[in-house]
Amino acid sequence: MANVASQYTDFGLDRDEGTYMNLGEVLRDGGEMYKDAYSFKPPAIFYSYAAINTIFGFSGSGLRWSLVIANAFGAFLLFLFGYRWRGPLFGCVAALAYTFFAFNPYVFGFAALAESYQNVIAIVAAVCLQHGFIKKNAWFIFAGGAILTYAVLFKQNLIFLYGAISIGLACYYLIESKVRDWKSILVFIGGSALSALLIYLPVIVQGNFENMIYWNFTYSSLYTSSIPWEQGQTYMKNFFNFVTKFNKWMWVVGFVGVMIALVMSKRWSIKLTMLLVLIASIASVFPGYRFYPHYWSYFSPILAVGCAYLTYMLSWLIMKYLKIKFLELGILLLFIGGLFYTKNQHETFFDAPNELQVNRRMYGDNPFTENRYLGEYLKKQINKGDELLIFGSEPEMYAYIEKLTPTPYMFFAHLTKPHDRRDAMVADLQQWAINNKPKYVYFSNHPFSWLMTTGASQDLYRWATGYVSQNHKVIGVADIIPGQAPKLILGDQAASYQTQSQKWVKIYERVGD
Repeated sequence: MANVASQYTDFGLDRDEGTYMNLGEVLRDGGEMYKDAYSFKPPAIFYSYAAINTIFGFSGSGLRWSLVIANAFGAFLLFLFGYRWRGPLFGCVAALAYTFFAFNPYVFGFAALAESYQNVIAIVAAVCLQHGFIKKNAWFIFAGGAILTYAVLFKQNLIFLYGAISIGLACYYLIESKVRDWKSILVFIGGSALSALLIYLPVIVQGNFENMIYWNFTYSSLYTSSIPWEQGQTYMKNFFNFVTKFNKWMWVVGFVGVMIALVMSKRWSIKLTMLLVLIASIASVFPGYRFYPHYWSYFSPILAVGCAYLTYMLSWLIMKYLKIKFLELGILLLFIGGLFYTKNQHETFFDAPNELQVNRRMYGDNPFTENRYLGEYLKKQINKGDELLIFGSEPEMYAYIEKLTPTPYMFFAHLTKPHDRRDAMVADLQQWAINNKPKYVYFSNHPFSWLMTTGASQDLYRWATGYVSQNHKVIGVADIIPGQAPKLILGDQAASYQTQSQKWVKIYERVGD
């Protein structure tokens, strides 16, 4: 699977990947969180992508390779977790199932999004807690609490998982255990508290705590309350059908396996934890009622464990009545056969996948492939001191030219959706463009880039249209024509080209004052 996933490392990035990369790069460059770059995600997302950029480079391929390695590491740890719990069959199936759930292209498993890294971090925490539980090692329990808190402060959705594991630990140490072990509970809480303190401390010291509260709570509450449940139900149904196209049988096996674990497990702490983790996985896709495909990747760890539990119980049940040699190996091979069935059913994703076909199938007509082509062209034109200003939510362009965003405004929903700070932010961006006169301007004429939904302001869009019409010439166009490959016009011919579609992206070069 690592070899399959590596084929996607040179594909065009999506806008979330571009946003997260830039958050990390701003931090690496000495910028301040929630001042020099805005996000309604907690601070750990800045640290995480800064670390990725440091290790793998500020590039699309580097980012995607980090995901390949992270998922392979997560699968290995899940094998260890399962091996310690129920033996080699359990561990192997858990690891194999996880690789397929994690890669699922219908949850954008090939894209280096926050959810994928969070799953791996949560698995690391689970392995630490398991080791601490088995060996009665307080340091591993402390580390488990700290790492799980880091996963929560990467993106808020995992707060439900934190609650599930915390309740499960309390159930064992305070109720099921022969002796109430308050020490282990306090150690877990201590690890969580120290992790949270270290994550938030730089924001507090730099004086940006108020900004963080605004983006993490005030703005987030507006974002999560903007879609009514009636509309959300439609999204949930449609996206669930979408994300299960890849491996529906594994979803069924995983869910059945979890149900069996709830019935067959002897310890109430395990029953409760499994139930709560399943509920937490469900709850993690609900915030905002958007049910985006990548949210469903939160099911990957629990369903992988469910697949492992079902195969383990099948082996146990058969062995109870029939002594069959190499039974576990046979069941493992049967499960692997199912994985090969999935691979054969979706061959276009496994063998030499076509970038445009994959991106169109997953992202519709978003200009992610077009942006990669334009970025490669612009990188050859731009000089060290030149700046690029982007109009539209396409910050992945900065990764292609390996330059830092010159403004904090990367995600244009912040500039079109109504909220208390929008007008001041729009005015600041406009003033920066007027004062700095960047040599190059990228303009996306795609509604998803501007999130022009009901209630969105078009003032900045109109202003930007006027801005690029003065003292700029077009040097690159990508015309997004339905049903056709990207139509790219580069160089002198771009200035006279008339777009055939209402959706297009253009690169402008400044030619005067």
